[in-house]
Amino acid sequence: MRDGPQDGEHSSIWDRLRRRKVVQWTLAYAAGAWGLLQGLQFVVDAFEWPNRVLKLGTVAALVGLPLVVAIAWFRGERGAQRVTRTELAVVTILFLLGGSLFWHYQRSTPATDSSGSAASSIESESTTPATDAGPSIAVLPFDNRSAKEDDIYFVDGIHDDILTQLSKISALKVISRTSVEQFRDTKLPMKDIAEQLGVTRILEGGVQRAGDRVRISVQLIDAATDAHLWAESYDRELTAANIFAIQSEVATAIAAAMTASLTSAERTRLNAIPTQNLAAWEAYQLGRRELAKRTATALANAETFFQEAIDRDPRFAPPYAGVLRKYSIGQELTPLRDRRRAVA
Repeated sequence: MRDGPQDGEHSSIWDRLRRRKVVQWTLAYAAGAWGLLQGLQFVVDAFEWPNRVLKLGTVAALVGLPLVVAIAWFRGERGAQRVTRTELAVVTILFLLGGSLFWHYQRSTPATDSSGSAASSIESESTTPATDAGPSIAVLPFDNRSAKEDDIYFVDGIHDDILTQLSKISALKVISRTSVEQFRDTKLPMKDIAEQLGVTRILEGGVQRAGDRVRISVQLIDAATDAHLWAESYDRELTAANIFAIQSEVATAIAAAMTASLTSAERTRLNAIPTQNLAAWEAYQLGRRELAKRTATALANAETFFQEAIDRDPRFAPPYAGVLRKYSIGQELTPLRDRRRAVA
């Protein structure tokens, strides 16, 4: 059965696309996908998720675009109606399928590259820990070189932020904070630490705060030779902008020293300044310190600090994630408290 006169052979392609609502559907989908990716970017940054999550979201959005166009075209004049549950289910399934294929490809590629030499390296792998072929780094907890011992929260905050900045570089394998925490104040040789963590490079440093000045010293070490590949000291006025600028400079310099290329999007993310309010940043770091204690009193204190950070700068995203994390930990601790009461 032929389309009606409005879809006749003499109609232009543009007219037919508009009548079938293809243009409207495409624009609506593009706007929705853009908003979704912006929200996903916020979540990835706030919760410090790996950059792969954002890549999966982008691939899923691209997979869904041709499907949406096809659905709009074949629905014809019915395009003005709402999407059916069946069509929505198909779009969702294709999103998941596209993301799964991308995830599988990401995981299988390194294995495929190394398959040719697998047989010859079996013996060596039995005596040494396996490491990825790409550049890898562990950022050890920084030393507190300030006069005040209470400044440890400030030092740990800078350490966490630099680790987070490095994790935004997809070409680098960055060991998590939980894994490196065990080496705080350790006397182990760098080579032993690297072997335990499965990395080739180690970053260590220290932070000193005095009045309205901050000094951050960092050095990148080749774990195999114990040689210094790069080192720098930053002496700046103590402002939020300067702290974030130093973190960005450190991450960029390390990427260059480890020959890890940066994409334009990664450069933009590294140069972003989450807040210009130093007090908001410090309140957030205090909240994170309390959160790590995982007690009822500490969780209440953490929420107070996070709320203070939000009040000082409502556009500062991490404190909102901190509040959500506080409630999540609270839910985890509730069953434990109930069991203790039952035993008592």
